[in-house]
Amino acid sequence: MKLSALGIINALGSSKSEVLRAACSSSQRGLKKIANLIPDREAYFGVVEQELPPIKNPTYDFRTNRLLLHCFYQIENEWIELTSKYAPHRIGIILGSNNTGLEKFDTHIKSYFQSKKMSADLKIKWLEEGAPTEFLQTVAKTEGIAYTVSTACSSGAKVFATARNLINSDLCDAVLVGGTDDLCAFTIRGFNALGAYSSGITNPFSKNRDGINIGEGAALFIMEKNREGIEILGIGESSDAYHVTSPDPLGTGAKQSMQAAISDASLNPLDISYINLHGTGTFHNDSMESAAVKEIFGNDPICASTKSLTGHLLGAAGTTEVALCWLMLSNLNEDRLLIPHIYDGDDMEDPLTFAKSGQCKKIKYCLSNSFAFGGSNASVIIGTNDDA
Repeated sequence: MKLSALGIINALGSSKSEVLRAACSSSQRGLKKIANLIPDREAYFGVVEQELPPIKNPTYDFRTNRLLLHCFYQIENEWIELTSKYAPHRIGIILGSNNTGLEKFDTHIKSYFQSKKMSADLKIKWLEEGAPTEFLQTVAKTEGIAYTVSTACSSGAKVFATARNLINSDLCDAVLVGGTDDLCAFTIRGFNALGAYSSGITNPFSKNRDGINIGEGAALFIMEKNREGIEILGIGESSDAYHVTSPDPLGTGAKQSMQAAISDASLNPLDISYINLHGTGTFHNDSMESAAVKEIFGNDPICASTKSLTGHLLGAAGTTEVALCWLMLSNLNEDRLLIPHIYDGDDMEDPLTFAKSGQCKKIKYCLSNSFAFGGSNASVIIGTNDDA
């Protein structure tokens, strides 16, 4: 299943080349200190500073959709070519998102509590998880199956399984597949209430780690049934339901999703060259994920958590992290630079093998992990058939 025509925006940049260059050079420039998103203190967030395209329809005019529209405009030429091949009802849209227009809705509700008057501009649609998909359908003028996957932090990874199933079931010839989320104070304060927000810049897989940084961004691919270029090779999902917010310390579900992805790709663990770890920088996630990766892969694959570069993009995290692997595999990465793992270097006991700044290596298969609240886990393997 071919993945092509990537559009991307996050704290690293607003185009494929800009994001790849910033990621490979270990840039944390987009992690900005902002006051009052968390009460009574400043904290770091992955911020998009690029001016975003306007949306005329007020029903759909919120930031997650503007981020998504920016990505769609990046792939517009490929989109025109795609629509010349397939009928509108044969093109689907599957997106991952958590916040949709919640931040904008929240602003209006705060205004109501201050003025005791409800704004006539408030739209219930802003709260609907399906709104970004519905919006993109109006922009792209598709008529196929379209909906949003919202399973917390695994949303943007699970979209690939859903999109592939639609194509394999002959319900679609192609699918626009992606994820989008913005900075939302309601969600941020929820993570802070759990004691999961970092006091500084997130420090994944360090023994000094103390939590996450939330970020914003979007990524959008075209998926087609084609065996050229960079492909989705394997997808694994599991649902261990260990706890509402805490991961299973034994990593049972994480191991199941990784093993299922390897089996689905008809590979073995030694084939995987690079793992984009879920790597939130929280005590429990990193401990669990490290042990799970070690059990399956040993010390063989080079690993990195890219959340110390982008922040945690929640519903868009899985798609964005697959996109970062895609950029490493692509022809844009002429020097075969690896996206490095950035932390303070003070390792946990029995550390993984981490990608270093400036490290170069030709890689063929990448695995990306996404683990969510409620034990919703997904692992995605992408690779290239280019043996040159």
